[in-house]
Amino acid sequence: MYEIILTIFLFDIICLVTFIMLQQGRSIGSGYSFNTNNSDIFLSSSYVSSFMNKVIIFCSLVFFCLVFY
Repeated sequence: MYEIILTIFLFDIICLVTFIMLQQGRSIGSGYSFNTNNSDIFLSSSYVSSFMNKVIIFCSLVFFCLVFY
């Protein structure tokens, strides 16, 4: 049982660090939108950001549940 929890914990840490490092910075915002065409903005920012935020929230909840287990 301990090995399973440790494996899930290590996988969760790797996913959490990976998704946090893949996020775009907040400073890209308006300057990024003026330098590209509209199709790039439409396809890139909102959906990916929303999905990554949900994955990070899920991984952080799993992390804290396993830490306090």
